[in-house]
Amino acid sequence: MKLKCIRTCAICLTVLILTIGCSSSGDDDDSSSTGAWEGWSQVETSTSPTARYRHSMVHLDGKILLFGGDIGIPADDPEGNWVPTSDTWEFDVQSNSWSQISPSSHPSARLWHNMAATEDKIVLFGGWGEVYQPATNTWANHLSDTWEYDLTTQEWSQTISNYTSGPAIRSEPGMAYVGNGKVALFGGRGGYSINDTYFGSVYNDVWVYDTSTQTWTEITTSSTSVPEERFWSVVFYAGNDTLIVMGGVDSEETMLQDCWEFDLNTGDWTQSSLSGDIPDDVVGPIVQMSDTRYILVNGECGQAFNPTSKAFTDLGCSTDMESREFWYGEAVDIGNSQILLFGGRGGEYPDSVTTLNDTWIYTDSE
Repeated sequence: MKLKCIRTCAICLTVLILTIGCSSSGDDDDSSSTGAWEGWSQVETSTSPTARYRHSMVHLDGKILLFGGDIGIPADDPEGNWVPTSDTWEFDVQSNSWSQISPSSHPSARLWHNMAATEDKIVLFGGWGEVYQPATNTWANHLSDTWEYDLTTQEWSQTISNYTSGPAIRSEPGMAYVGNGKVALFGGRGGYSINDTYFGSVYNDVWVYDTSTQTWTEITTSSTSVPEERFWSVVFYAGNDTLIVMGGVDSEETMLQDCWEFDLNTGDWTQSSLSGDIPDDVVGPIVQMSDTRYILVNGECGQAFNPTSKAFTDLGCSTDMESREFWYGEAVDIGNSQILLFGGRGGEYPDSVTTLNDTWIYTDSE
């Protein structure tokens, strides 16, 4: 099924660089520089998922789970059609091999959804796709269903259906595992009708999903100062019941550069001031390497972030990853100070944009 893309060029151009930061100012990155970000090597696999981006991946027990994404928009039509998919793949960290999974049921085709892994489950929420709403005889382009994946049985199970309970319909929320079988969700954007403006509603709410009860609970706040509504924000759990929210894009298509800490116990928001090599744009997947080192994967260039000192370190740029300066794939920690990246978009906008299906591993030199 092909869905017409109505994304504006403004957003496309702003996602040329995926880095991490929490400030409205900072030194400009020198895209010609090289450094620790040269530590990429391509993994040759006998089979792999089809080329895509806007998919989601998580790591659990030596396996990388990949679901969905956009397999459309050919290089000669970067403003063309979206084609969401519903396939499930596992990557084995030990054998460096992809295998497609054929579960008895699975989430519907989608892109811009998100997933997070608990101790023994993988939780998927929402995204963008076409789903029929019988009650109103209309089609929706944003989803609000919740699914769990079991690595042992290789099966998906739906725990909450669309438009019933939990967070409102949305795509591009931030999600992070916060311990004790629970996953936190922040923000995102949604709209009910295919004919709605693409942005629809944009959110800044916080929800927690408990795998033991299979329910979502909203964590309200009494703070007078809170982050504005956004999607594509960098969200991760820093321990001590603290959720970090950085950057993203607001409803006016403005790239945000702020940083907030949310106390999951009290519901209090606190804005942070950070230092170091602070980048201009703050969107993209972030990967935890240790308690004091996180890396945001942007392809061509990268930065490390220390959540304790609130300092950023420029990792330079990689000549091997230059093809990834437009859009991005998904990246996850695979242990041994390594990051696995799959797919994304490459090429130069708008004339030579391509969708990718290659697999890469980055070895951190820290």
